[in-house]
Amino acid sequence: LTTVVLFLALDRPWPDAAQALGAALLFAAGSLWAVLLTLVMWRLHPYRPSRRAVAEVFRALARLADDLRLWLYQREKSGFDAHLRLHRRDVRETSEPARVIVLDTLRQRGAQSFRAAQSVLRLEAAEQVFGAMIALEDRMEDEDAAPLLPLCHRLLRLLAPRFARPAAYIV
Repeated sequence: LTTVVLFLALDRPWPDAAQALGAALLFAAGSLWAVLLTLVMWRLHPYRPSRRAVAEVFRALARLADDLRLWLYQREKSGFDAHLRLHRRDVRETSEPARVIVLDTLRQRGAQSFRAAQSVLRLEAAEQVFGAMIALEDRMEDEDAAPLLPLCHRLLRLLAPRFARPAAYIV
């Protein structure tokens, strides 16, 4: 772009300094307009869909952790098990489209893209945490888990905001 501007400037002789200054001011105004268009009016966020998808997975994990914490108080109620499955399904249903979006972004931007790789790692971490939460739930359902329940309650109380915070950070 600078080469084109240089050739255009050298192509036309300017008879006086006033005309040259006027052309320079018009060039500067055009440059500022281009900057305004690209930075303010025409903002592109190529990684926004993948960031939002991964953040939604973390929000679903926060809801699941909060639901598990409530489940500790209502262990005897059979209807709550179905409610808990809804939250598991919520995590799975947000995780699958997120994986598709993140992998599409990775394909478009390339494996060298730091942000695309970051989204892949975050999604993998979320899925590993989901597996660990399912294992924790299974352990809490055991008959001999009574001594662990206060510790599980404290852990789940701390986990819900810990998952919500990265979701806000990722977006």
